[in-house]
Amino acid sequence: VSDLKRKWFDNKIYDLTEVAPYKYLQGDKDAYTDYCQCHADKIGKKVTLCFDRFDKLIKDMDENGYDPKHIIICDYDNTIIDGQHRSCYLLYKYGPDYEIDVLRLKLRLPYIVMLRNLVNKLFGFLRRP
Repeated sequence: VSDLKRKWFDNKIYDLTEVAPYKYLQGDKDAYTDYCQCHADKIGKKVTLCFDRFDKLIKDMDENGYDPKHIIICDYDNTIIDGQHRSCYLLYKYGPDYEIDVLRLKLRLPYIVMLRNLVNKLFGFLRRP
């Protein structure tokens, strides 16, 4: 999972250890609050829903493990399109050498942007796995 990256609203690509869901797993609630507020401002959802859903995901993965039917989707350069929270959990729980299958879409940038927008519109940023 250490090869996976995440693109943020500032168009920078970050390692998973730098993103708010991973920081939350390490106990940094302030970083995750800012992350949730950013999404709340963009899509109009309550910040508490962000915490509730991630906590629910953490509990589910603690109890049942990672379900590969909810495969993590990446683009051609290992940037996550869908599955950031699951990826962060796996990195936190099992370490950087943990390996999973991902669905890699080899699309050009305009198509990736369209796909990300479609996923976000269909499922929202706070989609439950």
